[in-house]
Amino acid sequence: MIFEPEADIEDRNTGKPAHCSLPYVIEPPALGGGMLDCGKKFSFHMVIFGRALKQFSLIVSAWRRALVHGLGGEQASARLVTVSQIEGGHQEYVWNEANPQQILPHDQSIQLKMPPGKNEMTLRFETPLRLQHKGKVLGSRQITTADLIAGCLRRVRSVSLNDDEQHILWDDKDLIEKAGILSGEHKLRYVKWSRYSSRQRQKMDLPGLVGDWHIRGELQPFLMALYICELFHVGKNTSFGLGKYTIEPSD
Repeated sequence: MIFEPEADIEDRNTGKPAHCSLPYVIEPPALGGGMLDCGKKFSFHMVIFGRALKQFSLIVSAWRRALVHGLGGEQASARLVTVSQIEGGHQEYVWNEANPQQILPHDQSIQLKMPPGKNEMTLRFETPLRLQHKGKVLGSRQITTADLIAGCLRRVRSVSLNDDEQHILWDDKDLIEKAGILSGEHKLRYVKWSRYSSRQRQKMDLPGLVGDWHIRGELQPFLMALYICELFHVGKNTSFGLGKYTIEPSD
C-alpha cells in the first residue's frame, strides 16, 4: 500500500483507471556530496499523505529497519533517533528511540496559504526538475510555462488518488489552454543528480533543471495546483525528492 502500491487504480470521479503516485516524498539534504564520520548525525525530510498517514507507525518501523540494514553502496548503518513534525518553521517531536512504541498525537492536516489576486510569482527549484514530453526529459530550451502547469495538474490529480474519500476533478485541458497565455521566463540550469539503488545494486543518474522560474499573468486558476506542488513536488521521480521548489515571497 505504501512502498509498492498498484500502478493504476479507479478514479472515483471518472470511473476510469488512473495512475496513483507513491504516497510519500523523501527530501534529501541540499544538493552536493559529502562524507559523514561515525557518530555524526544527519537529517532529512519525508512528506507523507493520503492513506499513508494511517500507517505512520509502520513507516517509522520501516525506516528503523532500513537504517540498521545500511545506506548506499557501503551499506553504512545508522539509527533512527527522533521524528519531528515541521510546519511553518515550528518543530514538534512525535517519536524518539527512547520510547519506540509511542507516537505522540499530532495534527496531520496543513492549511494552504494562497494569497488572492496574485498575478506573478517566482518558483525556485532546489532539486532537479524532470518534466517529460513523449518520453524525453525536457531541457531548458524546450520547457515552457504550459509544460510546468500541466505537470502540476497531473501531480495534484495523482496525489489526490491516495485519498480514500475524495479525488480532485478539474478540466486539465481547459486549464492547460489557459496556461498557454501566461508569460514566463526562467534561469534554469542543467545539473547532474544520482541515487544508489539497493535493489539494482548500482547508481542511477537522474539529471534535471534547477534555478528560478518567474511567471506572470492570471494565476488564480492555477494557485491551488502550484501551492500543492510546493509540498509534493512536480515532474518525474518526486518520491526521491526531485522537482522540489519554493514559492518566493512577493516584493
